[in-house]
Amino acid sequence: MSEKTDVWQGTLALMALKTLEALGPLHGYGIARRIEQISENKEVLAVNDLGEECYATPAIADDRIYIRTQDTLYSLGRAAEK
Repeated sequence: MSEKTDVWQGTLALMALKTLEALGPLHGYGIARRIEQISENKEVLAVNDLGEECYATPAIADDRIYIRTQDTLYSLGRAAEK
């Protein structure tokens, strides 16, 4: 894998919203496939094993992404300020 690439905060949310604006309502899989189709410089930033199956579509809300697995709900984003 190549060196870490800086990605602006909100990039994924913006890509999803632009896809929905262009194509109308879509399931998460449809959004992911469309983003993959239009991305010129495809680069895997990271691959993480969650240790269990994930069957739900990730959700984006309040600058966080939520991933639900069989037994766990993950909330990913910047650490909360203290």
